[in-house]
Amino acid sequence: MAIELVEAGRGDRGVVIALLDEYLQELAVRREIAVGATDAHTYRYLDGYFSESGRHAFLIRCNAEVVGLAFIRDPASTGGAASQVAEFFVKPGSRRRGCGRDAIASV
Repeated sequence: MAIELVEAGRGDRGVVIALLDEYLQELAVRREIAVGATDAHTYRYLDGYFSESGRHAFLIRCNAEVVGLAFIRDPASTGGAASQVAEFFVKPGSRRRGCGRDAIASV
């Protein structure tokens, strides 16, 4: 199994939006009360991952197939000394195969 973490560019925005929608919808159904964004269009930080230094959107690929995403904030964005994982998602069909574990290790 080959895992890649590839920084998403503007051309990948549609793929990122689809993954973010799936992720946020999954979170929403697991909560009794909606907290925060419930879809990509209401996720207020999305544009920042394509325009601000310190914010990075990554696609997670397993054997060249896109299986998830990771949003990372580095110290330029957090104001701290360390990077933060803001969002992390692996599609349900790709879970329990080590994709997420290997991807987060790459971060």
